[in-house]
Amino acid sequence: MDKNKGKKNNNKTNNSQDEKTKVYKVKGSKKEKTKKGKKKHSKLIKIILRLILIMFILFILAGIAGGGVLAGIFFSDQYKVTREELEIKNFNSTVLDKDENVVATINGNENRKWIKIDDMPDYLPKMFVAMEDERFYSHNGIDIKRTLGATLQFLTKGGSSSYGGSTITQQLIKNTFEDDDDSGMAGVERKIREMARAYNTEQVLSKDEILEKYLNKIFMGGTYYGVGTGAKYYFNKEVKDLSLAESAYLVAINTSPNAYKPFSEEEKDKEKIKSKVKVVLTKFKEEASNLGYELTDEAYNAAIEEANNGLKFEKGEVITNKASYSYHTAAAIDEVVKDLAKKEGLTEKEARTRIENNGYTIYSTQDSYIQSVMEEEFLKDKYIKSGRETDDEGNLINDHTQAAMVIIDHTTGRVVATVGGLGEDSNPVGLNRATQSTKQTGSSIKPLACEAPALENGIINPGTVYDDSPTSFGSYSPHNSSYSFSGLITIRQALAESSNIVHVKIMKEVGPSVSREFLGKMGINIDEQHESISMALGTADVSVLDMAAGYACVANDGVYIEPTFYTKVLDSNGNVILETEQETRRVMTEGNAYVLKDLLKSPARSGTAAVCYMSNQDVGAKTGSTDNYVDRWLCGFTPYYTASVWFGFDYSERPVFSGNNAANIWAAVMKEIHSDLETRRFERPSNVVSARICTDSGCIATDSCENTTSEVFVKGSLPGQCEGHQKLKICKETGKIANEYCKDTEEVTYLVKPPKENTSLWKTDPGDKYDVPTETCDVHKAPVKVKMIDVIGMTSTDAKKKIEALGLKVETKTKEDKNKKDGVVLEQSVKANTEIEKGKTITLTINKLQGINTNTTNTNTTVTNTTNGNNTTI
Repeated sequence: MDKNKGKKNNNKTNNSQDEKTKVYKVKGSKKEKTKKGKKKHSKLIKIILRLILIMFILFILAGIAGGGVLAGIFFSDQYKVTREELEIKNFNSTVLDKDENVVATINGNENRKWIKIDDMPDYLPKMFVAMEDERFYSHNGIDIKRTLGATLQFLTKGGSSSYGGSTITQQLIKNTFEDDDDSGMAGVERKIREMARAYNTEQVLSKDEILEKYLNKIFMGGTYYGVGTGAKYYFNKEVKDLSLAESAYLVAINTSPNAYKPFSEEEKDKEKIKSKVKVVLTKFKEEASNLGYELTDEAYNAAIEEANNGLKFEKGEVITNKASYSYHTAAAIDEVVKDLAKKEGLTEKEARTRIENNGYTIYSTQDSYIQSVMEEEFLKDKYIKSGRETDDEGNLINDHTQAAMVIIDHTTGRVVATVGGLGEDSNPVGLNRATQSTKQTGSSIKPLACEAPALENGIINPGTVYDDSPTSFGSYSPHNSSYSFSGLITIRQALAESSNIVHVKIMKEVGPSVSREFLGKMGINIDEQHESISMALGTADVSVLDMAAGYACVANDGVYIEPTFYTKVLDSNGNVILETEQETRRVMTEGNAYVLKDLLKSPARSGTAAVCYMSNQDVGAKTGSTDNYVDRWLCGFTPYYTASVWFGFDYSERPVFSGNNAANIWAAVMKEIHSDLETRRFERPSNVVSARICTDSGCIATDSCENTTSEVFVKGSLPGQCEGHQKLKICKETGKIANEYCKDTEEVTYLVKPPKENTSLWKTDPGDKYDVPTETCDVHKAPVKVKMIDVIGMTSTDAKKKIEALGLKVETKTKEDKNKKDGVVLEQSVKANTEIEKGKTITLTINKLQGINTNTTNTNTTVTNTTNGNNTTI
């Protein structure tokens, strides 16, 4: 820019007086609404009030002109001002993510960005001075000449004036103290206060400080205050980048910004802006040199040409719609509001006003990458479906399904991402279903309400076996979701299958009061009215955030850390005014926490949460569903993060989806954010060991155990050796225990009722699994014995008759003894007088002489075939 000062341009514009609007519009000026039957103020009263106002102002001006400022008024402590009082409070606050990137700007009713005067183009503040207060640098807060002129014009024109008498300092005072009464004597008093305070302000602030505050305080239209926000909104530029003509526009709209429509396509609106901008440029041309600014003809003409061609307005992104916040940001602000209110003794409304207007910087815990992955998943149409149920007027009770999710870095308790609504119509500053809603948890509560306290109290170990069969607890008889039963199962299998029967049994042993107290240590507070054994099935209402915090306690080796959405808050001067205070406590031993983590791998590996399995990370997870599958849950963790998801309707009704979309959302988000992370496994503590157990008894397996598996135990909690099998020899003929006389037998192993089922706490119908035979075979008995007689020398026929009479059987063989008669018994296999069981066979040796005609004998003779040893009857 050329440094030629040039002469003052005395060419006044010919714009009508209407365009020269009042320099400062008094906020309190309103037309009174009159009602029928009421009288208007008389003209006489109005004239008297005007005269009083003029007299007071002239009196003050005379005092100032005489060199003795009215000490009684101006030096009174009543109108003293301090730097603190003049501080502009209404600044936008900023929210940063965990990497200190800006993710949101918070504003109250006044959207403002502070701009230092050194960061403005030199012509901008001077242009405001030229148009608003040309003697700004020479007066002491009150421009006597301007005020007197405005007052006289007010008198001569019947209460109106073409310009205001307020200086920039007075305008700053009026805006700062919001002292805008302008009627009757109250108006007179207000004007006196304003002038006194303006004078005193000039004693504590420099001219540049006053001008800087003024330029950051002025109204720019809508909810925008200060030239910084004005430049961004109207031109999408920083103030330092505004051209001379664009700066003139901000000056032009200062008196009545909402009267101009920069984004209108109407020609009349464009002409109105063009005319007003040229008025400002012309006035600045006249006053520039007096204000120490060298405005060249070239620069002036270029600005006029830019105005004639029409300024290029571009609406910038100025945060005015809080719905642009993420759900995480909204939750962080809510948490800061509560903490600030508690610390400072404020109401939450007062705390929120401070946050919206004091230029704070909030350091949130949001991981913007994870937040974006979650938000993208929650926008997918595949999860959105309207309900079916209607109200009495036929309107749908639920517009569409909803969901919520929270992800926590369990090592710090910091919430890294959250979404509290499903679909395009979700509103982060409305209902946050992740933090503000509660739903029944179904089976997702089981590991926290049952296994965790049972492990801690030594009631169970991972190998403990319960009977998953129909069971009654007095009048209460729960059932499994599938209405089927698995029989004897370990804790691991009970979690994988989500057995209701087993978990109610665990709850019965733990005790609902103990479980409820234990959950409280994990940050899950259950109402006393829900304190019953049905807690095991998730009948109490819990928020998604609290469920995530509970699972995070397990993932963090048993240490609970209160979840937080922010770490600290700084004021506009960079001072820490708030730091998050997270409660931390050990809830489980490290060993038991690891055991539960390992147990929860089963549902994610091959159980109800198998969709969540990751080959590159260990995953512990548990599903949940309420009656009729109205609410679906998935809660779980990896070595990196813990997450919980709820899916269903705001107003409970039967699902319109099959499957568990809570699990599907959890899997989609968690798999994506872990895709590039280093593989990690749950780290086993040194006091956890492995042992092979019998899955029928839960005890250390022996050689007789047929069904075994490896399980993890904390040292000192290993069970004894298995005694859960009973082997018996059974008579196949009768199915009873075989006696010594049963010949056709088999060895059968029978189950023995596990220790947990020998209780009076419940009554289980086990079926026939424990039906061990107790009767011994009564068919096979001890044989009757007889004494053998001596039949040697008898004929074979007589001998046979006598032996058979004893109940014995006879078989014969022959040999030749020439010294004995043919056909007599030579030998018997059992000696005489020997006891022998009935039915046994006696072998007799019969004499057979060679050459004897067999037809001459009356008895049969058996001949031994010496070739093959067979007996032959002849």
